[in-house]
Order: sequence, then structure tokens, then C-alpha cells
Amino acid sequence: MLSSVRPLLSLHSVPSSLFSCLLVASYARFVHTNDKHMGSLLSTPHQKEETHWHPDRVLHAVKSPGEDNFGIIILNRPITMNATILTNLWKKAKIRCTVDKGTDRWISYLSENKLNPAHFKPDIVTGDFDSINQDSIAKFETLGSEIVFTPEQTFTDFQKAVNEIGRRVKVDYIIAVAESNGRLDHSLSNINTLYMCKRLPIYMMSEKSMCWVLRASGGNHIIHLNNEFTTGKKVVGLIPVGSPVHNTYTTGLKWNLKNQMLSFGGLLSSSNTYEDEDAQSVSVRMSAGDLLWIMQTPSKE
Repeated sequence: MLSSVRPLLSLHSVPSSLFSCLLVASYARFVHTNDKHMGSLLSTPHQKEETHWHPDRVLHAVKSPGEDNFGIIILNRPITMNATILTNLWKKAKIRCTVDKGTDRWISYLSENKLNPAHFKPDIVTGDFDSINQDSIAKFETLGSEIVFTPEQTFTDFQKAVNEIGRRVKVDYIIAVAESNGRLDHSLSNINTLYMCKRLPIYMMSEKSMCWVLRASGGNHIIHLNNEFTTGKKVVGLIPVGSPVHNTYTTGLKWNLKNQMLSFGGLLSSSNTYEDEDAQSVSVRMSAGDLLWIMQTPSKE
């Protein structure tokens, strides 16, 4: 649905699991780019004519040609994702990282689901370690995880984790696991990281939603769908990040955009959905700016 002035992005009509994705951060921290790898992640990508997205393959870790490698990051938020889905992602990831107190949460999640930490140890544990239980560090260090202390305060722990992954392996994208659960500042900061990492797609995933950034430099964005994603009038949103988004066109949505500008203080596309439950794709293009694409994911018990 399109809105010019809708209170708090019409969050009353959006499932709470989407809240973490319906937030847009300003440039909350000044980020130095003297680190060569981080600087390359933040640089502007080359213009493309078309970009294809396959959220079903991402959710289920199904390999596709040219995108065989991904990393996974567990952030410091409660973990409520379906254990079958999350452990499948964990096992298939090329590199696995837990961030600061997210390490404690991962240990608790494994215990709740009766999973052996020795079989689900992170490759690296990162952070400034201001909130992590020291026993968690010792536990995974004993199991062979690399412990990486990252005290630099001009980056967030999330940004530093992305950087540490990039130092070690080449991945095609990263999945970051993060619920909102009451921490607006964390949600804003996490979306800011998605926005800032311009050359590496990062999917932020929670129990019932996922989101990532569509950039004008990506040309015409084609988001491929199947019935798993479209049945039940699942909610989608297009939220501008960083700056106004100009000349936005969409197809495949119930309320399509037609040469419109999206901005805070102006038009937003929240509480949108697909044109029908048999929709095969959605297309999005814009002449300038970046959009956060938000979509509900299938619920599995």
C-alpha cells in the first residue's frame, strides 16, 4: 500500500517479526575507510542492467550457478528461527561467525534445540567482548573456534564481523540472523550496515521475514518468487534508505509504483503485497537511491 504520511510506517498492520526490517538508519556512526577491505565494501558498485534475486535459494541454502559461497553471522539478538532452516544454513555456510553476546545466544539456542555445540561451533567469534560471557569464549576456543577481539569503536560489531569474514574467504553474500525484540537502536544500526556494505549483498533474516538492499546501480531488480512466498497475502515493503529514491517503478505488486519518489516525509510503500498468489516475480527499478526490500518468509513449525 502506498502512503504519503502514515504513522510509524503503519506498523500496526505489519507483523511484529517485520519490525526489525521496517526501520531505516541514518549514518549513525562515522566510519573510517582506511581499512582496505572495509573501504572496498563501502565503495560504489558498477552499474548493471539487471540483477536477479532468489530468496528461496537463500532461505534454503540451495546453490545456484555463480553463487555457491555464503557466510552466516549470528548477531546479538534473540534467536527464534526454525531450527531446521537455521541449522541447514549454518551447515552449508562457507564461514560461520557469532558476534559478541550473540555467541551466548547461539549456545542457548543450541541447548534449547538439543544440539551439540561441538557440531555447530563458529569458525570465528568476534566483537569488542563488552557483553559476552567469558565462559562462552572459553567454550568455543576449546572447540577450535578462532577468537577475534575487535575493539575499534568507529565500526559496529556487525560491520567488523563482515570485515573479518572478508579477510578470510571470498563469499557471494552474507546472511545475518537478527530479530528486533525491543531494541530499536540495534535494528537501525543493523540496517545501516546493510546499506553501507555496497559491494556485498547482506540478507538480514529473522523468524518470519528477510530484507536486503536494492540499489539503483543494480538496474532492473528481478525478485523471483514461488508459492512458498506468495500464499497467504504475505506482506512486502519498499523503504528508502540513505536518501530519497527517484523514478521508482515496480511490477508484480498489488500497489505498484509508477515513476514515483520514495522518501521519509513523503511517499513510502509499506504493507504492500503481491498482485496475486501465483506471482512468479516482482521487478523494481529506480534512477537514483537505494531501497530496503522487506518480505515475509514462510512460517514453518
